[in-house]
Order: sequence, then C-alpha cells, then structure tokens
Amino acid sequence: IFQMIKEGCGQETVDAIKVVMTDGEKSFPTALNKVLPKAQHVLCTWHITQNVEKTVRLHCKKDHSDLIEPIGKLFQTLIYCEDSKEFDNKWDALIDL
Repeated sequence: IFQMIKEGCGQETVDAIKVVMTDGEKSFPTALNKVLPKAQHVLCTWHITQNVEKTVRLHCKKDHSDLIEPIGKLFQTLIYCEDSKEFDNKWDALIDL
C-alpha cells in the first residue's frame, strides 16, 4: 500500500509525509523505511491500550478480571499526561489497583 501511495502521489508528496500512525503490524516499519524513509512511525494509542488489556487478561486471575477494563482506561490516561508529576500520580493509581 505504501508503494501505491508513492506511485499515485509522487515523490514530492511522499517526501512531505512526516508521521505515519499504524496499528503495530510487524511489517510496517520495514515497509515504511523503504517507501517513506523520512516519516516517523508511531503507534495508535487505541491499539496500544488494547494490547495492554489483552496482556492483563492473559496474566490476570479470574477473580480479578474486573480490573482489566479499569487498568486499560487508566493506562490510556498515562499516554496523555502533560508532565511527569501527573504521570507519576496516575502510575501510582494504576499500581494501587
């Protein structure tokens, strides 16, 4: 798909792309480096949160399954912290769950 973007839009447009957000598909970094070498690759925060919840679900005992969603939501708030103090406070809240 990235090659199609390059062919369809032209090199000038490709060179102007600064950031590409993906879901974390493992082949994207290699493809991006080949076709959009100047673009920064970032991950979608929704997908990151889903991966956190999936990992918690795998390691969480059944009697604590009610914590999966709150952990995911609290983790997502960490992503949007504006300073280290806010992050530390939310991290402590997450650890205290």
